[in-house]
Amino acid sequence: MEQEIIISTNNLSIKQVVLFANKKVGFFIGDKTIARVKEYRNNLIIKLKENKNKFDIKNYVYNDNGKDLKNSLTISSPILNKENSIDAMKNSNEENKINQEQVKNQDQLPQPKSSKNSNSSNNNNNSNNNNNNSNCNLNENLIIQNSSIVSNDYIPDKVLRASLLIQLNLLSSGTSGISLSTLDSLIRRLKEDNLPLVIDNCSNGNSDLTSLSQSSLSLIGKSIALPNGKIPKVPYPFQSGGCCNDFNGNDQTSCSSCDNNNNDCCDDNINTFEENEQISFFETNSLINGNCITLASGALTLHDVSCFLNALDTSAAFAMEAYRVNLSSLNSVVSKVHNQTGQVQCSNNFQNILNFSKLWSSCDGNGKESNNNNIINNNNNNNNQTIDNNSGNQTPNLLKDKKCNIIDPMSFRNVSQIHGAAYSSFDWCYGIFEKEMNLCVDNPLIQSNEDNGLPNSNGNMDTGLLSLSMDTLRLSLCRCIQVQAQRISKLPWSEFNNFQNFNSSGSVGSKQHTIEQQKNYHYQILNLCKIASSIVSTIQQLSQPVLTQQSGMQLWEGYEDTSSQAPQSIKNTKQLIEQGWKLVTIEIIISIYCIKQRNISVGSIGFGLRSLFNSIHPLLPWSTSPPILRSPPLDSDQTSSSFVATPLTPSQILDTRSIQEIIKNYICDN
Repeated sequence: MEQEIIISTNNLSIKQVVLFANKKVGFFIGDKTIARVKEYRNNLIIKLKENKNKFDIKNYVYNDNGKDLKNSLTISSPILNKENSIDAMKNSNEENKINQEQVKNQDQLPQPKSSKNSNSSNNNNNSNNNNNNSNCNLNENLIIQNSSIVSNDYIPDKVLRASLLIQLNLLSSGTSGISLSTLDSLIRRLKEDNLPLVIDNCSNGNSDLTSLSQSSLSLIGKSIALPNGKIPKVPYPFQSGGCCNDFNGNDQTSCSSCDNNNNDCCDDNINTFEENEQISFFETNSLINGNCITLASGALTLHDVSCFLNALDTSAAFAMEAYRVNLSSLNSVVSKVHNQTGQVQCSNNFQNILNFSKLWSSCDGNGKESNNNNIINNNNNNNNQTIDNNSGNQTPNLLKDKKCNIIDPMSFRNVSQIHGAAYSSFDWCYGIFEKEMNLCVDNPLIQSNEDNGLPNSNGNMDTGLLSLSMDTLRLSLCRCIQVQAQRISKLPWSEFNNFQNFNSSGSVGSKQHTIEQQKNYHYQILNLCKIASSIVSTIQQLSQPVLTQQSGMQLWEGYEDTSSQAPQSIKNTKQLIEQGWKLVTIEIIISIYCIKQRNISVGSIGFGLRSLFNSIHPLLPWSTSPPILRSPPLDSDQTSSSFVATPLTPSQILDTRSIQEIIKNYICDN
């Protein structure tokens, strides 16, 4: 990984997140960012000391309106006074030692990725254990309380890697009160790719609390169990160097933010247990209360949508070539007059895909042949004879005999407007997700330079806007797919395309196949149309908005919750795209069939389609050799040396899966 993402100014982009999730770039955290985090941390501690008699952070964490949490939820605060705190800390240290010894004896469990300095750090585990635990200012009870496991649906590594980068970016903003030792552990974990186990489907769209709590278990040396019930070994990040490093994976005697004299970045100047408890709750809550999982999943999904939008344009361009449409609807004059950003962007993409297509010069606005190019100068295809790139034989140029329609069906004529709406929806959704990846959602929010450092309760973790934008995008994609299905149904119909399906010559691109064979191929096309209809029904169900499908619920008395269903909206979008790729493949296959049926040479279609055409056509059943001469039955009166020509049935079942992968790789790579 040569390039690195600089985490310093909160300008993380979706493109950077996608590249990092695929291990194509690394990241680097600057000294200014470290200084900002340290400064806010110190100011926060000062304000908490000044206002220790005015509020209790735990009341904000547990949504408790003045109740005594120490009586109602003793697990959240097992230490009631300073004397008990000392004993409790000792007991906690002993428990950690016992847990580590138990893990060491479980040799059969999966081994984690070891850090660069694991050998040297393991030698000092016992001597540094107490010191590291004091640096670890996380509230273990708060993390464990919110880490319940209900399924075996683990979050994929790619999504988890992206979410941890977003989390690190948000915590580095300087408003979360994160300690430098915790920040160092987050950096080391991510650089060494020691990804924790995290369960999916744990959020309704109002904070990924459960998933982020499970991902934070590794920061305290714990982990959720594997499906077989075994708990994997977890490297203890705070024992891999503490805060004495340069925050980018290189050990040194002291970190760049440490004062070598008083070492205040490790001590935090916390004098009492009550002060430590307050900052511990605030820091832990900032760590687990966010939407990093949702944002990461959405960012990766939006990257897939961008490829899919190009696929929709490509498949529609194939259909235009097969149907021989009037391309004047894609003329720059049209988009200039109706200057919608998405439509202009879509028209430009079609012009690039259909560059050097004969359709640009085959007819004018009255449906007559024209020698003028409306968009692109094409001087390479003016001959009446063209060469079939597949067969190498000259075939009649039927484009001259086929006049363009004055007005094509709206599924062709309105494609720039319909796809353009999807482009606009995508841009809106993309901008919202990208901005949200750089906005903190800490609750409570404490600004040391405002309101005298008093906490501000808020609901910034609500993801209603994320859900709304993703719902809108999904609806626009569904509209594109519905129109795509209409084009698919029109292409094989002779009344729409003005060609005889089963002509006397029985030619499909060349005079190779009999009429019976051609019927078999045509029925395969009709079968694809039936499958397409079924897929469209599924997509229509997935496109339904989810923002208002669940208004909220009462978790218990006095503790309500609301949900925006953003994770479900993202999941439905992802499933819709998966189904949509099947329809793209079907439309391209049918278009190629119709192009060959009309004896249209590959050299006359858009330049952006030719390579994909030549890759797909040989894989289709109708591109096979002439009819096979088969031996007669053994009980025939004919001699064994005689052969008869029998109608060729398709030599293979039409399998679109490999073709879909070719199309997907070609479009996404270009």
